[in-house]
Amino acid sequence: MNESKCILFGRLDRCHVVLFAKFSSGIHARLVVQKDDNEKFTVAVHDLSTNGTYINSNKIGQGRTAVVQVGDFLSMSKPPRQLSSGVFMEHCACRGSEEVYPGKRFLLRVGKEKFFAIDKKTVMMGRQEGSDLHFPAKDISSRHCRITFTLKSGSESVFGSMEDEVEYEIKLENLSTTNVTYLNKETVKGCAELHHLSVIALTHLNPDCPMIFIDKKKQTFAHYRLEETDQQRERLPIAATREISHANEDQAVVNTQYAGLTEKYKILSAISANKSAGVEIRQVERKADQKMFVCKKFEYRPNRSASVVQRQKDELKILQMMNHIHIVKLEEVCYHRSSLCIIMEQLAGDFFDYLSKILEDPNCWGINEELAAKWFAQILDALDYLHDQHIIHRDLKPENILLTDLTPIGDTKLCDFGVSKWTRDGRSSSYIGTRGYMAPEISEREGSSYGFKVDCWSLGITLYQMLSGMDVASITRALPDCDNDDDSEAGRVFFPGDRWNSLSSLVKELISSLLRPDPLERISVKEAKKHEWFKSADSPAVRTRARKRSKAAC
Repeated sequence: MNESKCILFGRLDRCHVVLFAKFSSGIHARLVVQKDDNEKFTVAVHDLSTNGTYINSNKIGQGRTAVVQVGDFLSMSKPPRQLSSGVFMEHCACRGSEEVYPGKRFLLRVGKEKFFAIDKKTVMMGRQEGSDLHFPAKDISSRHCRITFTLKSGSESVFGSMEDEVEYEIKLENLSTTNVTYLNKETVKGCAELHHLSVIALTHLNPDCPMIFIDKKKQTFAHYRLEETDQQRERLPIAATREISHANEDQAVVNTQYAGLTEKYKILSAISANKSAGVEIRQVERKADQKMFVCKKFEYRPNRSASVVQRQKDELKILQMMNHIHIVKLEEVCYHRSSLCIIMEQLAGDFFDYLSKILEDPNCWGINEELAAKWFAQILDALDYLHDQHIIHRDLKPENILLTDLTPIGDTKLCDFGVSKWTRDGRSSSYIGTRGYMAPEISEREGSSYGFKVDCWSLGITLYQMLSGMDVASITRALPDCDNDDDSEAGRVFFPGDRWNSLSSLVKELISSLLRPDPLERISVKEAKKHEWFKSADSPAVRTRARKRSKAAC
């Protein structure tokens, strides 16, 4: 039976491999590894970004797939500067296409081509003649370090063979008093535990020939190392299932900060935080029934600008106005000293969580069209309700559309009204939103007046993204150019690739109508709700609305 594995690369925290490079996309690429009945591996990379995915120094191209060979290197956004950069593909201990030391379980890979099979429980490394691994360099001690294997569980067998099923405690011990041993770039003081694919270096942090410890019993389809930069990570969205690690967090201090809530709620882990803005989001558990909620805390400070304070007050005011099945529900509000806590219902995740999940299927490129019709009908109902309340959301994107369940049975709920605007005349002029999702009348005409239709543009981008799996930067290149004088191309949205060939002309027509650069030509939410796409193919959206109408008539 065939096996497969998919690894997502991107700047978003929900990706398996989080990229830090400045020009990496949210979901940049996916690597698909398949193993057939004959134990043969096939590795392919799907490039999901126009920012570039490279095999060695060759660019794959957005929407294209390329095969990866053992020893190839992947790099995102730019070609690797050297073959130790990027991602190191090694789904088996191989030299070229040949497995090294067949039947041997433990190996040390020295540099790119040299391998050492470990067949005894103590391996000595150093400058001294007769060492198991001899390194004649002057800055390496005679007896520099050693690897030891101690029986942990299981019965003794032929040590180091593939028949050896024993669990070992494997230690790397530094023996030198003058020189240093590094394990995964950390100094070894005394002993350190050795794991599969641990990187050992003698003296130098970045040697020309690092040693990689390999345990074939722990081998999976693919392993990778990343060259990380110091770039800022993308801001975490409000997602109930993601947490920030606070290993040294003092619960007593946290309880003091949330003193107004502790009588009724148990304060749990942080989901996201923006210290400069004084905003933190945490999971909380109601003590009465152990029900989980999300708490968004605003910390008021003397130096906080009046516009930021007003925006926080506006967010609370809008949430208090909301009463719609597809808008996140406000549970309660708590004021304590200089902070405001907003308690909201907790949901399973957001659109990006679901998209990341389904993209792990090598044969999937986006959400099912029928499911998209169901979910986007719900979003349009919520947006219509917002607009009837004279509110422009201004930050519609996949992260701000939550799901009650990360499966097709889930329903959608709009969230995050932090930059939303209540306006009596339906107009605003602030430059605000998320780049890539902002309508042209905001992003290209700063200071100009705009209305409710900016939300329609953002929804069009989101629908395009969820159906295609493309990164938002790639989508913007497929959009019409407001300054294009060529009548044949003016206003035309492009739908490249086989994925779009499999989708209906009606959904492409709806997207094109939502992405008209001129807001006067762009359809409104009420017009979008009546689009033929929602009526076609026995759409779940039609059935959902029919149930709502029948309930309303009762």
